[in-house]
Amino acid sequence: MNRLEYLTQLRRSLEDGGLAEDEINDAMGFYEEIFLDAGAAHEAETAANLGSPEELANKICLLYTSPS
Repeated sequence: MNRLEYLTQLRRSLEDGGLAEDEINDAMGFYEEIFLDAGAAHEAETAANLGSPEELANKICLLYTSPS
């Protein structure tokens, strides 16, 4: 899976998870930077290391909804 496919699915999953737009944008910026740092030649490897976009979105949603 390439960067665009992964991040598109991640955004969709975060939206489905009910996160606020600013929280989604924060998370998307963070993971976009991870892909950019890895470089275009390593997009598939980076996506595999992150796990499925749906699983990652679930973890992110838990972080934002867990009591501090």
